[in-house]
Amino acid sequence: MGFKCGFDIYPRLGPTPEDQEAYRKFVSHVVRDYFQHQGSGAGPAAAASEGTTRITLEALPGPAPVHRVWSDAHLYYRFRLGIGSPRIPADPQHCTYFLRFAMEVSEPGVSRSAERCIHEVYHIAKIYFPGRVKYFHQCDERSRHTRDGYYSEEEVEAAEDDLCDVAGVPRSVIRS
Repeated sequence: MGFKCGFDIYPRLGPTPEDQEAYRKFVSHVVRDYFQHQGSGAGPAAAASEGTTRITLEALPGPAPVHRVWSDAHLYYRFRLGIGSPRIPADPQHCTYFLRFAMEVSEPGVSRSAERCIHEVYHIAKIYFPGRVKYFHQCDERSRHTRDGYYSEEEVEAAEDDLCDVAGVPRSVIRS
């Protein structure tokens, strides 16, 4: 049995030029820290690793042609940390759909790397969204928000579903 930890962006980002610009800078910072090319045609791969556990940042397909491996046309960037890997919308115009960055940490050997990655992205988010980044951890009993986050799982899934609808992409793309 594992535990869920991560952070929520609360209040939610709006479709304003200021929030979109802050989100663009946030995504650029995250991609810069976690992305590197592994030779020609290999696609995105981890820039960070912990011992034998690799953290892979991958671009999930969007409405772009398949041959465009890494571009702003992708729908999400997903961190391959294990089951339920966290993801962030790739396009700053979709910043309103970014509610949560979290995962259930339970796999032996992955837990430490996953928690470290979540903390690193949390600190990056605090730079660009001061006052809005709310950390939570299921083992924290101080309040419902510090234990479960500000959004319900249903709200987070609804935001992801809405983004898939807007982009015309099947939900199975982000839930694989």
